[in-house]
Amino acid sequence: SLTDVKAALRLEQGNEPRLHLGYSFDDADVRFVATLPPIEQGSGYASIEGQTLTMVISKGTVTPPEGGKIDVAGSVFAIPDVTSKPAIAEISLRTKSSLTATLSLLDQPPFQFLTKADQPVTLGDGNAVLHTRMRLPLQKKILIGDVDYEVSGILSDVTSTSLMPGRTLTTPRLVVAVTPEGRTIGGKGRVGVVPFNVSYSQSFAPEKKGQARISGTVALSQRTAEEFGLGLPAGMVSGEGQGRIEIRLTRGQAGKLALKSDLQGIGLTIPEVGWTKSSGTKGKLTADVTLGKPPKVDSLVIAAAGMDAKGS
Repeated sequence: SLTDVKAALRLEQGNEPRLHLGYSFDDADVRFVATLPPIEQGSGYASIEGQTLTMVISKGTVTPPEGGKIDVAGSVFAIPDVTSKPAIAEISLRTKSSLTATLSLLDQPPFQFLTKADQPVTLGDGNAVLHTRMRLPLQKKILIGDVDYEVSGILSDVTSTSLMPGRTLTTPRLVVAVTPEGRTIGGKGRVGVVPFNVSYSQSFAPEKKGQARISGTVALSQRTAEEFGLGLPAGMVSGEGQGRIEIRLTRGQAGKLALKSDLQGIGLTIPEVGWTKSSGTKGKLTADVTLGKPPKVDSLVIAAAGMDAKGS
């Protein structure tokens, strides 16, 4: 349904004719990319100025295969030159939805981000507010190499048991970025009961399929030792400090965790041998852990307060 339709044609001797057409629309289905679900019940306005077409969506939804409807209000579809062959579309897609719905949309051709990463669209529960910028030719067959894209945004109130197999990850806010090279997700949250501030990264390179990495900092305490199955005696750890972690994940295999810390703020004690490290002194802790069920500590090194210990 079109309203406020206004058209103008300007003719000047020696110049190309110039056309202007503007209108508001309502109750429209707009297919902005041939391989993606259309915008349904769309409202907004559009204009053709010379050879440039611009359409602004003020209200509308997209329904991907999973996760429910996606609000796309504020999205813009533009063709800078409608006479070019093929015409090039520039799309600014603003989406608000459940995390599953957004991932389901981004897993449709030509993107297939989750399929490339060997991950399900049900990666976790939460909400997503994203801005996807695309530039692509308007032709029947569109390959991922034809599309220049960038995705950025915020995931909120996320709970996932897939990002770290065998562990429940919760976070109030994550920053996400996706480009043709890969994806990164970073922020603060908890793995089980352990606070963290990490970045999850995954390359889309064919040789990196099924592989991912988590790196950053994690709180170290008695709770951390228990959560990751480090096998330290109860009561050995007091206080809380920081450790740097790197977890390498490979599809179908147990994750590999490497942990390092200077032990600042952490107290350690082994009463059986009369050894104590106060929380006010530094030291060295390194651990290599296979995150299976149960976890396996492949290597554990502690050097502090005059003691050097190595084991597994």
